[in-house]
Amino acid sequence: MRHLEATLSPKNVENVLEEYRGAQTFTIQSSFKYDNPPREVIKAVEKIKSSKRKEAEPIDEQILSILRKYEIEYSKQIKALASSIREVAKFVPSRRKRKLHIGLFGYARDVNGFALPRAIKFTASLYSLGIPPEVLGLNALNEKDIEVVGDVYKGIYKDLSFAFTYFNPKSAEKFKFLRDILKMSQLFEFERNEEHCEVTSKILDDEINEVLIIKAASIRGFLG
Repeated sequence: MRHLEATLSPKNVENVLEEYRGAQTFTIQSSFKYDNPPREVIKAVEKIKSSKRKEAEPIDEQILSILRKYEIEYSKQIKALASSIREVAKFVPSRRKRKLHIGLFGYARDVNGFALPRAIKFTASLYSLGIPPEVLGLNALNEKDIEVVGDVYKGIYKDLSFAFTYFNPKSAEKFKFLRDILKMSQLFEFERNEEHCEVTSKILDDEINEVLIIKAASIRGFLG
């Protein structure tokens, strides 16, 4: 899966342990092991092993209605992006060819009746278009909604700030419904990665090839 601050990586172990304090078991994916220095990996694993499970915080039912709004909008946007995702996914390097980590298998998933690539190709395709999947659907929420969710999801501002680093404003020119998400980015503090934007702009202009996809992934430090 994606190698973001939102996921379990050696650099983010303490935040994840705090965010998911009620979890007993954490799954270490290939990115954790192979995209980081061995010493950092060992240190992080020891941190996880020595941690103690805490009591999970209760979730306010108000959040469920907020997430329902988000779910509807997210699904609608994925549907609109499905053909572009499938097209870019054709050029995401296969397991044996790419030098980055991967745990990909060659079968698709179905989302609301639309066949999409599995997790890594799905995420890699959207990032290659300059559209981090975690920002999709945000326009269904307002600032107060995000604050309410943030009471439970402690790292939401940090994680979305990280994602917006790789959001290419040019994607909002090609996909008009992303304009509202571009406006939402003003709620977060981040510095856009211009090098990544330069590469993904070429892909948005239909210059889709494996070299560009790998280059963008190298800038991010993860494929999908």
